[in-house]
Amino acid sequence: MGIRIRADACLSGIDPSAFDALLLPGGPAVAVLRKEEGMVSLVRSFGDAGKVVAGICAAPLLLHDAGLLEGRRYTAHFTTHKELKAAEGEERVIVDGSLVTSRGAGTAVEFGLALAALLEGKEAVKEVAEAIMA
Repeated sequence: MGIRIRADACLSGIDPSAFDALLLPGGPAVAVLRKEEGMVSLVRSFGDAGKVVAGICAAPLLLHDAGLLEGRRYTAHFTTHKELKAAEGEERVIVDGSLVTSRGAGTAVEFGLALAALLEGKEAVKEVAEAIMA
């Protein structure tokens, strides 16, 4: 296919104050990210600053590692439930303050709309939803 994806910056070079939110994708790479030095502190810094922090699929494991799930409502992919015992398995997307979690790829549109609502408001969600559902 010839598609190349390159990082704009290394994790160690990220300044959380330059961003409004942190979106953590799920999938098998989460296991690698959990071992990445500095990843947990980066996630925690966004949470401590009260910024929107979002994780889909297995990414709530990173939120767990950063201590952001304690006392919060959240969901995650069913394969994480042995470790994330308080995950609400029936919920597709959960917004708890500035924390957004979603079960997986099948809930990606709802997840994106929940993020849009937090970051841009209900009017933006209505506009996006109408455009993608038409």
